[in-house]
Amino acid sequence: MTKIWCAVRKKWVENTPEEQVRQFLIQLLSTDYGYPLSRMAVEKQVPQAPKKLRFDLVIYDTLGKPQLLVECKAPSVKLNDDTLDQISRYNSYIHAPYLLLSNGLTHVCIKTSMSHFERLDTIPTFSCLEKRLLHD
Repeated sequence: MTKIWCAVRKKWVENTPEEQVRQFLIQLLSTDYGYPLSRMAVEKQVPQAPKKLRFDLVIYDTLGKPQLLVECKAPSVKLNDDTLDQISRYNSYIHAPYLLLSNGLTHVCIKTSMSHFERLDTIPTFSCLEKRLLHD
């Protein structure tokens, strides 16, 4: 299998369809939405989860708090209630106020508060998250 460069992990990784989506999102979030690569974590174990759950991508604010949890799926995987349930389960441990589901073709961004989900029209920029942080 061929390899693909991960700018966050700074190493070559297996080039799977899901990894292609993850690398596309890392580039998109970095270049178009201003998320610094230094604030991103890739494929780490979900803290305090009972099973060995691993998140795809989390973006932290300048204080080190999770702000955006990203779940990547292969382009052949449809985004549906099952994928929303999966990212919601992960977020019950991570507590990020924003969720992003993507299969590379479709992106679904959600703002969370308590048990309420609000679907957003766009992905918030890093500067918007930082401004929100200052007002909390």
